[in-house]
Amino acid sequence: MPPFGLTLVIVSALIHAGWNYLTKCSGNKLVFSWLFRWTGGIIYLPVVLWQLPSLNLPSITWLFVAATGLIDALYFWVLTAAYDNSDLSLAYPLSRGLGALLVLVFATLFLDERPSWLGLLGVLLIVAGVYILYLRSFRVSDALMPLRSLGTPGGGYAALTGVCVASYSLVDKVAVGYVPPSIYVYLMFTASAAFSTPLIGRRGWGRVRDEWHENWRNVTSVGVLCFSSYLLILWAMTMSPVSYIIALRNLSIVFGTLLGTRLLKEPYGRQRMAGSALVCLGAACIALA
Repeated sequence: MPPFGLTLVIVSALIHAGWNYLTKCSGNKLVFSWLFRWTGGIIYLPVVLWQLPSLNLPSITWLFVAATGLIDALYFWVLTAAYDNSDLSLAYPLSRGLGALLVLVFATLFLDERPSWLGLLGVLLIVAGVYILYLRSFRVSDALMPLRSLGTPGGGYAALTGVCVASYSLVDKVAVGYVPPSIYVYLMFTASAAFSTPLIGRRGWGRVRDEWHENWRNVTSVGVLCFSSYLLILWAMTMSPVSYIIALRNLSIVFGTLLGTRLLKEPYGRQRMAGSALVCLGAACIALA
């Protein structure tokens, strides 16, 4: 993997961990996610208006934007539903691990990507590390708990989240071949926010007002961070296979775990040490692939 692309993904993973930490601290997570997408859109609007007149966007751009906007809106809905119906330790490994695996399979089938053996090993090590990071123990009963949860509402939403991650990643990988990443990231997030608006309206605009009043600083921060994080990923997609990018982005989980242990005083047990080691080893394999 090119060193510059690797650097982009690692920086993106650091930013991703930061904005997910702030999202976790929010009140109404679905409303919070809707607010920060609109806020980020407003903040970045002058940059887009400055670039847009010099661009000649192909008509297929709007097909990509509509597709990824719908998928991304669904992603935020099922992600927050998963967190509302199950523990983070069950929902997160299922969604991220499944997403990375599906990207690997779909990219091979539909984008004709052929990861090297070292790259494939790296992806599988990261998926295994993500899974182990969120185990409660190494007992057999606990080891199978995330898989058993697939039959529960929370597990089902987490699995749908993984499908959404794989779906929008493949659309975006193709899209950045036609549209500059700096424009595309703006269009996709604002489209996602627009598609989510009817659902937010049904929840009640009073909740939007309350969430903004309580967390406007974090909303603004995450609006900037989320746009910046995914912009780096889109740039990296122009340089490397999407299966590498999405797997490597799971370094954010290790960074998030460190934030949790340092800021939230969460325990860092043996399974988290083992999972973090596997994720880092997988990242090294992808870097060398």
